[in-house]
Amino acid sequence: MSYKIMRVPLDFTQPLNEAWAGYTMPPSPTCTTCQGSGDTGAFAWLYRLGELRDMLAEDIVEQRRDRPIHPYLSALRNKPTEYMSATLRRPSEDILEFLTGLTGLPVSDLTHWRGLDRASLKGLLKASGVGPTWGWCKDCEGKGHLTNPETEGWTPTEPPSGPGWQLWETITLGSPVSPVFPTGDELARHMAETGFTPAEAQALVESGWAPSGIIAGGRMHDDKGAALALQRMDNNGR
Repeated sequence: MSYKIMRVPLDFTQPLNEAWAGYTMPPSPTCTTCQGSGDTGAFAWLYRLGELRDMLAEDIVEQRRDRPIHPYLSALRNKPTEYMSATLRRPSEDILEFLTGLTGLPVSDLTHWRGLDRASLKGLLKASGVGPTWGWCKDCEGKGHLTNPETEGWTPTEPPSGPGWQLWETITLGSPVSPVFPTGDELARHMAETGFTPAEAQALVESGWAPSGIIAGGRMHDDKGAALALQRMDNNGR
């Protein structure tokens, strides 16, 4: 967790551990046409074809390890069998040469699951001659969500300023994690009672912020000790 000291009104009532609304961008509605995927039904089927393509390459590794074929492949209808036999015919090593040429991916990527995306399907897309936006949902232009007019030109809004002292966490959007105190010393005393050492609390109040961690003096300092470590580095001329 990272921290910062906020100066807010003494009667500031933002609930603890609840993100400040001014830091939260208004949500964009999910596209109902593609259910948030950003793709058309055609691309969804091409994606599944790509999964099958990758399974063919992965089966080469399984054969090298003397393991059975993936059940998805063995369950295919009209799967290839040996001539005059019902024995399943597994992919041969030359499938790697074909798939490398088709995808442009190295064999190491083909034989180790890397997840599918448009880049891994580029060979099929290029061979078809379709444009770069083929398969994008036309209602959301491939984004998966619709435009919310409230987000246009949106900028974060800071909490109101005031004489009070309050500790906030910033590892998320930003939310208060302590009550508001009239002075920095009172906040530091509260922090020393809730997980910080007195020196760590005082250093954080003086610096106004602390990262989630820092390496200094040959050791790792966590979020509570980071401000003190930085202060000592400054005092020692780094």
